[in-house]
Amino acid sequence: MPDLDPFCLEKTAAHVKSTVPALASGWFEQKAITIDFDFPGAKQYGRLGQTANVGLIRENTVYFKTGTTPAEFKFRPVLLIPIVQSSGADITISTYDLPKLITWDTENVSISASGEPIRLWNEDTEEFSSEITTIADIEYDPDAETSVLVLDGTPDMMPAEGYGYIGQGQGLEEIIDYVLVDRPLDLSDTRKPYRITADVHSPAIYRARIDTAKLDNWQDLPTGFRKQIKRQCSRIFWDGI
Repeated sequence: MPDLDPFCLEKTAAHVKSTVPALASGWFEQKAITIDFDFPGAKQYGRLGQTANVGLIRENTVYFKTGTTPAEFKFRPVLLIPIVQSSGADITISTYDLPKLITWDTENVSISASGEPIRLWNEDTEEFSSEITTIADIEYDPDAETSVLVLDGTPDMMPAEGYGYIGQGQGLEEIIDYVLVDRPLDLSDTRKPYRITADVHSPAIYRARIDTAKLDNWQDLPTGFRKQIKRQCSRIFWDGI
């Protein structure tokens, strides 16, 4: 199948042949989606612990749908960051991963919280907390291994140490709506000839059999969360662990 231009809107869904490495079936069903180009942490997006060559969403990445109405639906890569320690409303995470959750202004050397919904994942119970909160403040130390996110209120459920993850974005908890995008997207400031400054229209894989070993962000997700993706987003057969 010839490469599809990710900046051209695909208007129809269809069963088509494919040679995409992540596909374990001879066909897949795709639909058109809009990818948010400027979500919090977009320019610093990467694998957990990654600090170089950030801002590139690699091919074969799992995305979630944001928004509450069709007119607002946009997609972002699924990202859960391990919680190192928690105390009340204070959530400690790796300093390496902090930029992936916040607005990072490298030109003015400043950081700020987005005000978007924060969801806590409990790996022990394999579920998100029922309460939705936001980041009220950021205690960032570039010379330390960890930094602190101060939430707007103490969560109703705090996972036990070693079982907690934090994610951001309206709709992250709607696992049933997840899709797979099999083409890379460079959202970095250094993209040539110029950086992307508008939302991107792209086809996404909506129904297929997928080899999870070939997915870019799959191994960054906790085991229980991957199990829930398999159960709740069952129109895709997630083949593998």
